[in-house]
Amino acid sequence: MEIQDSQSQSGTVEIRRKCERPHIDGLPSASYLSDVFASDGDSLFRQATQLYFPRRNRGITRVAGAPHVALFSVAACGTLDGDGEPLPPVIAGIIRRLVDSGALRKVPTQVSVNHYTEPSCYCMVPHKDGYADQTAVVSLGSDASLEFWRVPMTAEERLAREMMHESTSGTSVHDDCLRRPRDAAVWLEPGSALLLERESLDDYVHGLQSSDRDVFVPPEAVARGSTGTGRHANANLVRLDALWQRAAVAGPRPAEIVGFDEQIEVRRLPRVSIVLWTKWVKAD
Repeated sequence: MEIQDSQSQSGTVEIRRKCERPHIDGLPSASYLSDVFASDGDSLFRQATQLYFPRRNRGITRVAGAPHVALFSVAACGTLDGDGEPLPPVIAGIIRRLVDSGALRKVPTQVSVNHYTEPSCYCMVPHKDGYADQTAVVSLGSDASLEFWRVPMTAEERLAREMMHESTSGTSVHDDCLRRPRDAAVWLEPGSALLLERESLDDYVHGLQSSDRDVFVPPEAVARGSTGTGRHANANLVRLDALWQRAAVAGPRPAEIVGFDEQIEVRRLPRVSIVLWTKWVKAD
């Protein structure tokens, strides 16, 4: 496995430290770990992009700009898939680090690797992840802004979950949300993990707007009264120094992040989002 024990232990300590932080303001039951995979994020990104991504002919991943998707079922051990075959090292390593640290309370039953390859227009249709106890969104490769719209779960939907959680995923699409302003947004840094549960899963839809760039307003600008649209619920947890460093990196192409007095504009680059779901269990 390419993730060395020393790296895994270091990541575990970092996650434990950051899990003590309060939930994200403005997004109930959500927490954000800014750099738990930053030390080996480039390696994880390369490994993830080399996975096999089958062609999808149905569902939200057929929308223009949607990611290529590779799905994996996960056995209780966290190292094998549902058929007893070894999981790719990148998947098994991420599972191990999140579970050993306590960021995920139990081994996920399913993992989705989403490879966004069209920076000029990539998107994800607003949706609910379905019947899960906890979801972790690991971001690799580049920054992105994940948007949330409040859509409370109805009594009928809760009853359906109790009756059908063993036989169906419960994923639902809410593309109508694109026609109204978002209720919250979370900035996803490369190497970060976003943890969702309870209200943030049940009562909120999330997705990526189709665009070639995202905008981040630093907390200091918000404090000065900035009315920019790039406000994010986890802005105080984002590593601004690292964000500016990515803006300043010299190379054969212009910097992909351009700073202004009140906001940082980030042009989109190819990225990978690895989503891990743990099993929802009916309360006794």
